[in-house]
Amino acid sequence: MVININTTKKKYFRQALEVVKSLPPLDTLRNKQLDMLAELLYYNYKYKAIPEELRWKILFDYDTKMEMADNLGYSEDYINGMISMLRGKNIIKGKTLTSTFNIDPDNPIIQFNFKIED
Repeated sequence: MVININTTKKKYFRQALEVVKSLPPLDTLRNKQLDMLAELLYYNYKYKAIPEELRWKILFDYDTKMEMADNLGYSEDYINGMISMLRGKNIIKGKTLTSTFNIDPDNPIIQFNFKIED
């Protein structure tokens, strides 16, 4: 089955997370937490040309977090709380994402292979 979805690179991350949110560890996240994760994934993508170590510093920099807060309509405290919560669920470790869940708008294919047992 192929379902075509018109989107933008910015919206893609949240839409992709919505598709896979029933899978661990995403299955424990609420909608606002998924919004925050999508924003982090987008900024990780946005700065992908920057070496990873420096990219993480930029991603968790105060100004970047304030930009994300503005985009999402959240306060600074709320953003920091969301990041702490994502750390608690091991989605963020220190100041890095533990996984990008292979969500990439340059290769926007999400494929499921079900292994069905009788």
